[in-house]
Amino acid sequence: MTKRIGVLGGAVTLCALASSCDGGPGTFDPPPLLSVVGNWQFSTTSTVPGTSPTIMAGSISQLDGSLTGALHVDGSNCFDTLTAIAWSGALTGDNSISLTSTSLGGQVISITGRATHDAFAGTYGIQGGCADGDQGHLTGFRVARLDGDWIVQLLGSSGGLDDYSPRERWVGQAMVAQGNANSDGSFGVSGTVTNACGNCSSLSGTIRSRAFPSPSFILGTSVVLEIETPNGTVVFRGTVDESGSKIVGRHQFVGGIHDGKSGSACFGRLGQVPGPCF
Repeated sequence: MTKRIGVLGGAVTLCALASSCDGGPGTFDPPPLLSVVGNWQFSTTSTVPGTSPTIMAGSISQLDGSLTGALHVDGSNCFDTLTAIAWSGALTGDNSISLTSTSLGGQVISITGRATHDAFAGTYGIQGGCADGDQGHLTGFRVARLDGDWIVQLLGSSGGLDDYSPRERWVGQAMVAQGNANSDGSFGVSGTVTNACGNCSSLSGTIRSRAFPSPSFILGTSVVLEIETPNGTVVFRGTVDESGSKIVGRHQFVGGIHDGKSGSACFGRLGQVPGPCF
């Protein structure tokens, strides 16, 4: 009897250490699934000779292990960049991801791989239609959200401020908010811009949120903004870096006293990009 009690006691001890023998109190819950929600950009490297690399960019939404979203393909003769392609898939506990697009012109894109918090590596393949048989390697990263304060700088077309008089030079600050994903995979961007250059306060304005391809939005690393001011609209087109601290591109004034003026432009995240961000 003593020996039997000892064996039972050992079994109970092992159950208590491992988890719970009956799934009751003490059971360890599985770790939560990785969140991959956000704005992603992927780069492809085809293993098919003569096939150019492409960029795939868009949103991923997540409900537990189910994934949905929309993407745009850039750099391929078989896809129209303006056309959003819906996709769906799954995320498993080991951070493996599989995504499959809806058919576009008979073309279906499949992606498989593994994600970390902000990165992805795997393979892709396309079946049917114009791009049938294209396949290869794919890497991606989650683009940082644009929410926060930014320093805005406009430079003349010659690379300096000489295209603008001292009263027209624009160095301002923007407060930016990024919205949730649109059905086309883009994310609307809104905010306000104020100037920090004394005599040019008339260039302060508002960033209105819209969906791709109308400003203002971010899709992958591509950023397009319209800043509506009392003296015309500033249209900005740029690319955000992978760290999410700098957006470099071009600007143009449409309407108002600066109509037609254009040049370089930069948004630098306040506190992260000291001085001129070019």
